[in-house]
Amino acid sequence: MPFDPQLTKGQIINNKDLQSIFQCSTQGGMRRSHRTNTLVIISDHTKGLYKDKWENNILLIQAWD
Repeated sequence: MPFDPQLTKGQIINNKDLQSIFQCSTQGGMRRSHRTNTLVIISDHTKGLYKDKWENNILLIQAWD
């Protein structure tokens, strides 16, 4: 049966909830979970570390400077 995080678009959750739902690490921009077979990607524009952007509904991730 596929994994269903039961989240809705625009829903705001904190880091602890994110870890609990996806059973992943609480740190890092890419958080792999073997238990849910998911990859959680964190794109935080508030810190200005990377220049991630959306193009044609695809998130382009800049993993390094």
